[in-house]
Amino acid sequence: MKVDLLRLMLPPWPGEGAADVPVRFGYRQADGTWHDGGTHALEGLAAKFGAKRAEVCLHPGDVPMAAFTLPPLSGARLRAAVQGAVEPCALQPLEKLATGFGPRAADGTVPAAWIARGVMNGWLALLRRHGLAVRELQLPCAFLPHPAEGGVGCRIDEWRVVRTGKNQGFAQWLPEGAAEPAGEVQWLGDDEAGQRWSGEGWGWSLAGGEAAGGGAGAALVGPLSVGRPWRWPCG
Repeated sequence: MKVDLLRLMLPPWPGEGAADVPVRFGYRQADGTWHDGGTHALEGLAAKFGAKRAEVCLHPGDVPMAAFTLPPLSGARLRAAVQGAVEPCALQPLEKLATGFGPRAADGTVPAAWIARGVMNGWLALLRRHGLAVRELQLPCAFLPHPAEGGVGCRIDEWRVVRTGKNQGFAQWLPEGAAEPAGEVQWLGDDEAGQRWSGEGWGWSLAGGEAAGGGAGAALVGPLSVGRPWRWPCG
């Protein structure tokens, strides 16, 4: 089957030495319709769909997300500010992390995310071995539809993942048996699984290799800044 766009959601990092893993996936056909494909092993997935383009997002358990507030900065000063804001939240030294950040929201907050560089490079290498030569990994909420208001969310294993704006979102761990809370979030159920893959317009990611040099990689879409943690406890 030939598809226009193939999107994968990775499981938690299985560790070095993994040869193959099952992944959730969805795909867009040439007419623009989205389909949920369920789960498939990485082995043979690229050949089966022959996608013109492939995008991959991380499991919410592997990539903390936060938002920070700082005065407007740019270039090296901005990158330093992002790293300075992430440092007290991270469980590893900055030199062992890949960090991405997005555009500043109207309230002055800047979304950011980070992942262990070893995990990032491990995933990119494993994907390449299976014919998926991606250079960046997306955030778990990036594939959800852009909400007109409130948020759009779904359950991924024991995590609640919500997209709250064009470039904003969060993931929250839920205890076993917890129900989705009532509120302004539109929850996508199993009968709406295709919509979970249909999001557009997300403008930043975690870049691997040289693109993430210095410990921070970002697709910048406007003036940015950084500082107070949000949605991820930093102590």
